[in-house]
Order: sequence, then structure tokens, then C-alpha cells
Amino acid sequence: MSASHSDSPPVQRHGLFTDPALGFVLLAAGVALMAFITQAERNAVADAPWLGAAFSTNGAAAWEGAVRLRAQRLSMRNFPAEEALMKGLARRFGEPRANETRLGETEWILMVDAPPEYFAPALASGRLPVPGKNEVLAGELARVNEFRVKNRTFTVVGRLRRETGALCFAYVLPRHDRFLGIFGDADTVTDGWFDPDFLDRIDNETVGPESLRDQPIHAQPGLALPLHVWGIIAGLFLVALGGAIVQVRLFQGLGQRIGGPLGPVLRAMIDSPFLLAAMHVLLYGTMFIGMTAAASSPVDNLRMITIIQGVFSEGSLDYIGDAFKTGNIPLTAAAIWVNNYLLQTLGLTFAISLAVPFLGVLKNLISFGVAGFGLSPLWIDSSGMFVYHSITMTLELEAYIVACFAVSLVPVRFIGGIRNRAMGSGLVDGLKIAGAGALLTAIMLAIAALYEAATLITLQ
Repeated sequence: MSASHSDSPPVQRHGLFTDPALGFVLLAAGVALMAFITQAERNAVADAPWLGAAFSTNGAAAWEGAVRLRAQRLSMRNFPAEEALMKGLARRFGEPRANETRLGETEWILMVDAPPEYFAPALASGRLPVPGKNEVLAGELARVNEFRVKNRTFTVVGRLRRETGALCFAYVLPRHDRFLGIFGDADTVTDGWFDPDFLDRIDNETVGPESLRDQPIHAQPGLALPLHVWGIIAGLFLVALGGAIVQVRLFQGLGQRIGGPLGPVLRAMIDSPFLLAAMHVLLYGTMFIGMTAAASSPVDNLRMITIIQGVFSEGSLDYIGDAFKTGNIPLTAAAIWVNNYLLQTLGLTFAISLAVPFLGVLKNLISFGVAGFGLSPLWIDSSGMFVYHSITMTLELEAYIVACFAVSLVPVRFIGGIRNRAMGSGLVDGLKIAGAGALLTAIMLAIAALYEAATLITLQ
């Protein structure tokens, strides 16, 4: 070996991090699989009735084709275990904080101003209610087959199609004079509308935003077929694995060739391959466990989606939602980067881990699990989003993994220094790696934010 290469550590090939060509193949295969499933799903639901249905629980429909309804939430008394849990949370954390969990949000009961035959196109199983009898139709995610409202017991006699997402968490009661008494409480009952073709009217601009101002619109997509859900999860796994291989091998290759401010963390990826691989398995493993858990808990997934949407529209991250609405890609990218890097990485990974070792890793472990649970591809059309958003995933999440790897080497190198009776140099070495990791993740998250903003705005 020539002298010019004698001081350069060889790139070690360990486990998953082998040839970057393999990474590109896996990444492309994952995207292709998700694109195939997206098209298959669109073909499968192309003729599904009421795919674009929606309802409002408070407002009037000023267009032909919508029917009136009266709405109320099912009483928590029908869910004693959940009611007890909410009371316990309210005692411990206060009622507002308990309500933020969305656990207290029960199914809607909708009395729709239409005869039973109106619902025949969306009936998946069972039969239509008999007019005037205490019989209802249930959405795909409605949890009980019998419930009580004001001392009346109602029974589910039919289930609606899974594609009718707007009604997935609702019970539908065809209007009858016998039921007016249970929809007469002004404090809990509201007037609204139901339209089986609402989303088509929006697309065709036959319904404008001015007629919907300040109305709560419920237009949840329907549940995807289990085969499609597991196919998308498999595609995401291939993208995560392929993206990790490509990026890690790139960084290890750079670690052989360059020094400068990024050198310490790049060389650490060569010197500590086991820790790097373990961090990938730990964090990505937690995310995919969350995704698979959501597949068996779609109601909780729906609640998580509602919470996440609320955070971006009205909560602490509303500035990202506001930037997105401007259609300005650099501004949106900057807003995303501020949260992802300054808050989540610099503050809640590096800073807290330097104060309490591995605390930032624990925080990211929880974040990956929550993200996996909330982003599980359970819903029709979510597969199309993942075709391009999966690249955002591998770019962004890889940065968090690198941050966890870099900051974990501070206590690791410090302990190694103690063992070698060089405590000071071990600590300094670890801090240099953490500093270089902070710089590298800033660059990685800037690239990820720019890609995310560009795709979200141009492909919305």
C-alpha cells in the first residue's frame, strides 16, 4: 500500500451497509412497489359508490344533491372502560389535557333526512333499517353493535362499505318522526348536511369555498384493503433500508477522503459500524412496529391523524402550515428546517443528550414510534403520497439517526477514555464527533426540508 493511503482507515463493510448499488436497487424497488399498489388501489375503487362522500355537523348546504341531517356524539356511557379512563386522565392532568388525547371522541349518530333506500349503494353487509324501528347502519370503524340514546336501544342491522370513509366512524339513522325526540337537545345536537358526491363537486368547482366557510367538514378517506396496506409498509421498508445503505456508504466513503469540520463524525461511521447499525435497527424498528400496530388499531390511528393535523393547523407547528399555504417553497423549507433541526435535533437530541446521556435517543425513539403509528398507510390514497414522501422519510429520518449516533458517542468515547486512562481526550473526541454531527445533520435536514417543501407544494 502506498504511503498516501497508509493513514486512511479502510471503509469497513458490515451487515446491511454494503454496496451502495444495492441501496439504490432496494430504494427503487420500494418506490416501484408503492407506485404499483397505488395504481391497483385506484383501479379497485374507481367505481366504488360514495367514495367522495362528506358531511358537516354544523352548516347549511347551498347546493343541490346534499341532504339535511341532525348530529350528536354517542354518549360515553356506551363505553364504560373508556369513560373511566377519561375521568382518570381528567383528575390527573385536567380536563383540557385529557381531551387532547381524543379518547373521549365517540362515534357520530347522524339522522339523515332520507329514506332507508337512499343508503343502498353504500351497503356492504346486512340489510337496510326498517323505517321507524330502532335500527341503524354502522360505518366500518363504528365499534359497538348496540348502543343507548336517551333510554332507547339501537341495533346495527347493516354495515357500510369500507370505501365510504366519511361515515367510517358514524352510525346512520334514516329520518323518522319517532326519532325527533332524541335529536332535540340544543346543547349536544347540531344541524348539518350529507353529500355522497361532495369531493367530486369540489373537484368540479360546483361547490366553492365561500359556501363552506367556518363549517366542520368530515371527509375522511376510506380504509384501504389489508393487502394494499401491507404492500405499502413493505415498500417503505425497502426505501428505508435502501436509503440507509446509500447514505451511510456515502458518508463512510467521504470519511476516507475528507477532513475538515465534518471529518470526526464521518470517520466515526467507519470506526463504530456496530453502533451505527444498532441505531438504525432500534429507531427504524420502532417506527415499523408502530406502523404494524396501527394496522390493528385504525380508530386510534384516526385519532392520531386528527391530533397531528391539529398541531400543524392550530398548534405549536401552525407556522409550518401557514408557510405551506403561501405556496412559497423556500419559505416552507425554512419553516420545516427550523422545527426539524433547531428544535427536534439541536435542542431535543444534542442538547438534552449532552445534559443527560441518551435522553435524546429516547426522545427520538418515542418520536419514531408515534410517527410510525400516525403515518401507517391504512387509508385509501395514502399510498400515492408515500410514493414521493418516502424519499422525504429516508432523508429526514436518516438525519435523526445520525444525530442519535453522533451524540451517543460522547458517553461512549468518555467511558473508553476512562478505561484507557485518557478520560480528557476521550471526552474531547466525543464532543468533536457530536459537533461534527450537528453540522452534518443541519445539511441533511436542509436538503430534506427543501425536497419536502417542493414535493408538497408542487404535487398537492
